[in-house]
Amino acid sequence: MTKIINSLIVKILFIFCLIVFFVSTSALFAFGEIRLYDYGFTKYHISEETGISEDNLQFTALEIIDYLVGDSNILDVQIDEQSLFNKKEIFHMTDVKALLESVNVAKLISFSFLLLYSGLILNPVSSLKDKSFVINLLSIVDFFRFSSVIALLVILVLGVALLAAFRPLFYLFHNISFRNDYWQLDPSSDYLIRLFPEGFWIDATLILTLVVLLLTTGTFIFFSILKRFVARKLLSSFDN
Repeated sequence: MTKIINSLIVKILFIFCLIVFFVSTSALFAFGEIRLYDYGFTKYHISEETGISEDNLQFTALEIIDYLVGDSNILDVQIDEQSLFNKKEIFHMTDVKALLESVNVAKLISFSFLLLYSGLILNPVSSLKDKSFVINLLSIVDFFRFSSVIALLVILVLGVALLAAFRPLFYLFHNISFRNDYWQLDPSSDYLIRLFPEGFWIDATLILTLVVLLLTTGTFIFFSILKRFVARKLLSSFDN
């Protein structure tokens, strides 16, 4: 078991799961963050472009959030007693909701693996009075620090690549993620693309990248502080 836990493949899988957890957590947060919607509506003058009042834009954003990451299973936004989105747009949003549900599953699976790996390294039957437990704790702390640095570098590279070639990668993402052409909307008539133009998604990608970078940096700082505490307070107690 020890050889498996310490194998290169398992360690690579750990780093991969850490990246998946950071990205999935940030993505779900972004889709449910009303301030991101408001920011995009204001920056790209969506009210003026669509003729939809700011209050109705706020209402629309809340309905979308409730549908995508909330408890609602029906997306039927009514503006002036008329449906804002047509059937093709609603079909696409159904696909987006399913995709986000898969993202949430990936988040839970990756987090579970991180916990399982940490638990096996620490050996739960041990205690703080056991020197081997403290040494194992230092080992997993160091690996979290190392993994967070790798995750930070990977996200930086991906973020730069996305911003440098956003349009082709955006289309590639849609071709891979969706098995239909419902996402190919008409900007002259479909409100979904008028509410969220390309610039909105570029900004959202940048914000998502920054959030993930903050998470990776915060993880590195947290485990660095934890390492110092463990080394000074716990490990030193065995030398006295």
